[in-house]
Amino acid sequence: MSEKAEVLIKKLLDELRMSKGGELILPLRKLLWDTITSGQAEDAKRITLTKLDAICVTHGSSIWSKKFGNADELTVVLGIAIDAARGALAEEDALNIRDDFYVSVVEDQEYAPHEYPAMFVGHAAANTIVTATDDFIFDPTDLRNDGDLEPDAFEPSYLVASAFAEGLWDEGDAEQRRKFWEWYLSVAVPEVLS
Repeated sequence: MSEKAEVLIKKLLDELRMSKGGELILPLRKLLWDTITSGQAEDAKRITLTKLDAICVTHGSSIWSKKFGNADELTVVLGIAIDAARGALAEEDALNIRDDFYVSVVEDQEYAPHEYPAMFVGHAAANTIVTATDDFIFDPTDLRNDGDLEPDAFEPSYLVASAFAEGLWDEGDAEQRRKFWEWYLSVAVPEVLS
């Protein structure tokens, strides 16, 4: 990990400790993603960010398994995302699989309110395929936050944080959300960069 990334992570951890809602906001996450992929070619950047999202979904797989019994479907979808990021699967095919999985998990499934976190994890897995096919461009003037996006465009890490918090935006448990983001900065990011 670069020294610049290490310094930024320390600053983000400090920011997170002071955050009332326990949230690592989207503009700061985008800055982090830009910093950790600095100097990488587009294909390497896509692989790094896809792996980071996959680590997050895997971290939340126990939440998914509470509703669905196991994480086999998540594993398959994350494998498709990694294949797409590596160019081993055509983007169009990957996005079609993403759309089918998203509809089956988010739109066609019945959830009791206490099961919404499982939906968030499934949604995060689907959107990891979007990460795998996206050309990430960091725009420091783009100050939109997660709540400003359409739900189908939510970032996987945000969705998994929401699963742990058991609520989107300022709903749910701020301390569980904060714990997720601390894990993200202290464990997931270093893991993907090792």
